[in-house]
Amino acid sequence: MWFEAILSLAIVLSWVYWITALISTWAFHREKEEVDPEFAPPVSILKPVKGLDYGAYLNLKSFFTQDYPRYEILFGVESSEEPTLPVIKRLMEEHPQIPAKIVIAEPKSANRKAGMLEILSSYASYPLLIASDSDFRVSPDYLRRIVQPFKRPEVGLVTAFYRGKELLTTAARVEAIYISTNLLPSASIGLRWMKMGYAFGSTIALKRETLEEIGGFKSFADYLADDHEAGARVRATGKLVYLSRCIVDTVLGPVRWRDLWSRQLRWMRCVLVSRPLLYPEIILTFSIPLSLILCLLADFSFFSRALLLISLGIRMVTGWLVLGFMDYRELRKSILLLPVADLFQFALWVWAPFGRKIVWRGEEYRLRGDGRLERVERRGRRLPFPIPRWRRR
Repeated sequence: MWFEAILSLAIVLSWVYWITALISTWAFHREKEEVDPEFAPPVSILKPVKGLDYGAYLNLKSFFTQDYPRYEILFGVESSEEPTLPVIKRLMEEHPQIPAKIVIAEPKSANRKAGMLEILSSYASYPLLIASDSDFRVSPDYLRRIVQPFKRPEVGLVTAFYRGKELLTTAARVEAIYISTNLLPSASIGLRWMKMGYAFGSTIALKRETLEEIGGFKSFADYLADDHEAGARVRATGKLVYLSRCIVDTVLGPVRWRDLWSRQLRWMRCVLVSRPLLYPEIILTFSIPLSLILCLLADFSFFSRALLLISLGIRMVTGWLVLGFMDYRELRKSILLLPVADLFQFALWVWAPFGRKIVWRGEEYRLRGDGRLERVERRGRRLPFPIPRWRRR
């Protein structure tokens, strides 16, 4: 009986969380950013690439077609056999007016992406650096909007939220629903009521002097959560981490369920080691799973069924409205998958603490308690969740 009472209290608190998150997201949506056309400092875009992402040509092309006066793109690959190289070379030929360079190097760090960013930063010509993962697609005004916060001297890092696009499978739609209706509301709460101290891999923009102050990308090149470490270290200097109102697209394509499980398990374990105090609080996002558990324990009593219906209503309404705030109304057609997304994430949340193994870009790692990575030698074994070449993210 006491457990049911505690569970009921947790469900009510989760309603409070979602209503607060909705208000925060609405406030985030309402705040407009002014773009000063005269403020356009030269930018170096750092693009570590490994594996052929779905939609790679259009993803990378969006960075060649920026409405911005002066910028360069530096691509980092680990070998001349990189499957995305023909795509990059084609784009360089099609857009000769954009300075672009391919750097072939093998990072020595456990987090090969952060290691590659350290290498690319040494080749950058300009003092403002923007690191972005290879599977993101941006609008032509992306650079103009991302650099604007640097007019304020107190801003140390600018990051951007994202939404899933090109959803070719049910698993992809479930992932997109989770990203859009869970992550942005959570980030908006951190932005509005707490001092945000993390970044997203879609965009990590910072000045070279700030990067040097936190020790460069190499200072966290052995950590899994490189985006979190970048934001936390910039925040520790006393500067602000700014969440831009510019929302970019992550192209998902034909995601399979086992791909989704593997990737989301990595992200969940990333939160577990990088923000351990936050991890238990995630339970407040699971209104629907908690209500279902209560129904099972209470033999579907009238009270438990009432809580379940209210939880469904609050989650569906908040999800519907958040998608509107994100200008992502077409995803509303898949809103009925929101309970599936919540149940999927709840299963991951329960499972994540029972292991430290992750798969990332086709490589297998073990997570240490401090968030550092250790590569696991595969020795001819098949990975439990193989990642297709186009989706090794």
